[in-house]
Amino acid sequence: YCPNGCSGHGSCGSNDKCTCYLRPNGDAAWTSHDCSLRTCPKSAAWVAVATAANEAHPSVECSNKG
Repeated sequence: YCPNGCSGHGSCGSNDKCTCYLRPNGDAAWTSHDCSLRTCPKSAAWVAVATAANEAHPSVECSNKG
């Protein structure tokens, strides 16, 4: 039996391990061993340090807004 029944946010696989559901773009929608923690969608960061010319807003969880 998977922990907490994967919280209804994933499927129970071999060795009683949860595989959490994904967003349509392939990013994880839920995390933790029992898929109980929701993730924030990724988007361009509001604030970031430039890494190269024209590259200052990488795609990050919650747009770095918390």
